[in-house]
Amino acid sequence: MSDQHNHGHHHPQIYGDLRKRLDAYPVGAPDTPGFRKVLSILFSEDEARLACSMPQSLVNIPDLAKITGQSETKLEKMLERMADRGLVADIDRNGEKYYMLMPTIPGFFEMLLMQKRDDIPQKELAQYLWDDKESLYPVIFNGETQFGRVLPYEESLGKDIHHEVCAYERTSEVLKEAGTVSVSLCYCRHEKKLIAEECPHPMEICLGLGMGAEMLIKHHFARRIELAEALDIVAQSHELGLVHVTDNVQKHPVFMCNCCSCACGMLTSFQEITEFETVMTSNYIARIDSDNCTGCGRCARVCPVGAITLHKIWEPKPGLLAKVDESICLGCGACVLSCKKDSLKLQTRKARVITPETAFHRMTAMALERGKLQELLFTDPSKITHRVGKILMKSFLRLPPMKKAMLQKEVKSKFINFLFEKARQSKDGWVLDYI
Repeated sequence: MSDQHNHGHHHPQIYGDLRKRLDAYPVGAPDTPGFRKVLSILFSEDEARLACSMPQSLVNIPDLAKITGQSETKLEKMLERMADRGLVADIDRNGEKYYMLMPTIPGFFEMLLMQKRDDIPQKELAQYLWDDKESLYPVIFNGETQFGRVLPYEESLGKDIHHEVCAYERTSEVLKEAGTVSVSLCYCRHEKKLIAEECPHPMEICLGLGMGAEMLIKHHFARRIELAEALDIVAQSHELGLVHVTDNVQKHPVFMCNCCSCACGMLTSFQEITEFETVMTSNYIARIDSDNCTGCGRCARVCPVGAITLHKIWEPKPGLLAKVDESICLGCGACVLSCKKDSLKLQTRKARVITPETAFHRMTAMALERGKLQELLFTDPSKITHRVGKILMKSFLRLPPMKKAMLQKEVKSKFINFLFEKARQSKDGWVLDYI
C-alpha cells in the first residue's frame, strides 16, 4: 500500500464526507463502518477532499482549479493517479480532458476486482464489501428505474415475435454498435473466490462496451477484444445458462455482464430482497405449453432465479408440470434453450418495460424516484446559488402533492425530456453524447 494512505485512523471525518458525496449519486453509498474503511483504503486524505469538491457532472481541470483553489499541475497529477486506480472517470474532448468522480455501482466497486491487482488489499476489500451486502441493497434497488436490464438470448426469441424485438434488445446488435469491446474478470466471481469459494463459471467474461470499454482498456482494467471473441463469449454464456445484464439504456450502453445466480449480486438480489420490487427484466416472459411439458425439470434446474417449479398434476394423467412465477421471471430465455420438448417460449410481456433512451434519462429518473434530483441539477458545491438551489428543490420535491405528481409516469417522462433538452442547449451539451 502507498504511504499516502493512513486508512482514516486520524481524520475519519473526511471519509464520512466522501461517503455523503458518493451517496448523492442516484445509486448511493451505504453508511456503515465497513464502507468508510473501504474509502480510507482507496483514497488518501487529499484525494478524499478533492473527491468531495468534484461536481457530479464532468469537469475540466481549469474549472476544478477554481473550485478547489489548487494548482492545475497538482490537480492533473492527482486525477491521473486516481483514474489509473479506477476512482475517477476521464474523457478526452477536442484535446481537453474532463473528469468525474466514479459512483459506487456501476463504478469503482467493480473496478476494484476487475483484474488481479497488487496496489490494493483485494481480499480485505472484498470481505468488507461482502459483509456490507445487505446494506447495499437499499441504496442500489430503492426505486422503479434500475441501472441494469436483462437481454434475452436471441435464439430463444420465437419467429412470431422477432418483428417486435428492438435492436437494443439483441445482444449481437448491442455488441456491433458498441464499436470497442473489452473483457475483464467478473467482479462478483472474483469477490467470491477471495472471501468464500470459487464459482465454477468462467472468470474472464464481463464485457465493456463503447466508451466504457475504452476507459477500461486505457487504464489496464480490461483487455481489448474483437467482435468475434465477444460473440463467442455470448455463445459460451448461453451454453452455461448465464444471464446477460447490460446498461439500462437504449443508446451507448457501457457494460454487459454474464451473470450466474451462485455468485452475482444482481441475480441473488432477486431472491433475497423482499422490500423492493426490482425491475431488471427483459420485455419478454417465459410461458409453458402444458400439452407438451413432460415435467422433466430441465427448465427449473437452469432458471437463474428459481422462477420455475414443478407441480404435481392428476389430469389428463398423473405426472409433473412446470410452472413459471411471472413475478420474478427475468425473461432471459435460458429455460427455452434447455427444453427438449419445445414446450417453452418467450412471449412479449403485457406491460412493456420502459428502457430509458440515454444514461442522462436513466440517471434523472433514478434521482427523481430516490429524492436526489437536487443533487443532479445543482452540482457545484463551491457556488452559493447551487447550495441554496439544492436546499429549495429538496424541500419542494418533498411536498406530498409534488412528490406524487413527479412519480407519475407521464409527468416524470415529460419533465425528464424537458431537462434533457435544456441540457442539450447548454454550452456543455456535448456531454450528452457520452452519457
